[in-house]
Amino acid sequence: MKTKTHQAMLKRVKITGTGKIMRKLAAVSHLRVNKSDRSKLMVEIDRKDIKRIKRMLPHRSSSHRSAIGARSSASLTAKSEQ
Repeated sequence: MKTKTHQAMLKRVKITGTGKIMRKLAAVSHLRVNKSDRSKLMVEIDRKDIKRIKRMLPHRSSSHRSAIGARSSASLTAKSEQ
């Protein structure tokens, strides 16, 4: 059976280029003038939740992205050699 991405989790987190999983803080959607810029930034996910979140996002991990990049760069070099 195909593994599927949990769409709700995909909308709530962002995976950085280095593989960290970031989330937004609560209560940022309104009354933003009263809040500091720092409180509106994304923060890293707690390490005890990372395994569960990565299971929900099987195709979004940084290792998957690097594998795709390696594959595409290999195909580009093969095409240029022909």
